Amino acid sequence: MTSTLIYGDTEAILVDTQFRISDAEKLADRIAAKGRRLKAILVTHPHFDHFYGASVLLRRFPGTPVYASASDIEYIKGRPGQHRGPDPRALRRGGHSHRTS
Repeated sequence: MTSTLIYGDTEAILVDTQFRISDAEKLADRIAAKGRRLKAILVTHPHFDHFYGASVLLRRFPGTPVYASASDIEYIKGRPGQHRGPDPRALRRGGHSHRTS
């Protein structure tokens, strides 16, 4: 799984979050090492290897919004008590995408 970090002088945006917890932790270390504020996480589609590491990144960078399409958010939320990713209570609607924060 590939994650892409897009960054400027002070801020960064992450595209996809890894699957394995250990890989997501390494990714969080790399982001922190850049010294930029993580402004947003974009999940390109709801395969586990693209969003499952979001919980690790949100613990490390609290308050970072996570964006995905409306249909992807519904898939990630799953059935009550069986969600597949970030805490579904944090999901909000916004434009053509939804976000968690």
